[in-house]
Amino acid sequence: MAFSAKRPDDVLHWYDKMSAGDKRAVASWGRSTLPYADRVAGAVTKSHPERALEIYRRGLDAHLPQAAVSAYESSAA
Repeated sequence: MAFSAKRPDDVLHWYDKMSAGDKRAVASWGRSTLPYADRVAGAVTKSHPERALEIYRRGLDAHLPQAAVSAYESSAA
């Protein structure tokens, strides 16, 4: 809802909350905040450029060590 309402502060709030519980979520459901990272970073680029760069960088760092075409394509995007 925060995305569609264009509320970047709320987007970051919920992303941070999800990221804080990310280790627990990965262990229990196999999910991660990584799939949402690009969307979050894009939503907060104008209002929070430093945070957007941090989120993009974290996603890039997660993809780079993988030696797979899909990882390279994700990193390039």
